[in-house]
Amino acid sequence: MPFDVLCPECEKKLRLRDELAGKKIKCPKCGEAFVAENLVAQAAPDDDGYETEEVPVERKKRRSSREPDDDDDDRPRKKKGARKPESVTTPIAPLVWGIVAILCPIGMLIGFIAMYRAWAALAELPEGRRGDIARRNMWIAFTLGAVGAVESLIAGIIGTYLRFASG
Repeated sequence: MPFDVLCPECEKKLRLRDELAGKKIKCPKCGEAFVAENLVAQAAPDDDGYETEEVPVERKKRRSSREPDDDDDDRPRKKKGARKPESVTTPIAPLVWGIVAILCPIGMLIGFIAMYRAWAALAELPEGRRGDIARRNMWIAFTLGAVGAVESLIAGIIGTYLRFASG
């Protein structure tokens, strides 16, 4: 019947076969060699009917990889597994088209180009945290294109009105 032992170094619980009782074994976790003692068999009653007491096994202190007086490196260590997500580059063309749409006299056409390019770039960006900044920038480009198109439309309406109103 299998029995359990604790590694005196790392305190890992190991389940061993009966034939390994009293033999020297090596812990698979830390590599410490120790004698496997079946503690259940030791606690069995003696011939005179009294139970024997379990003697606590002396455990070694775990050695730390860093000494307390190690002052040469006081920087905090990086957490394992905590990686920064890869960022996605922002397409620059829709932003340029949006700015030009506001500044150019034929802003309606350029504004629609900026809106189309921004919308197409939004469809290609990944979902989640990775694309947050690029997605925000594409919405800015889309808005700039819309403002340029509306600005050009209003300027055209006002120009047409002034032309017919003056004479």
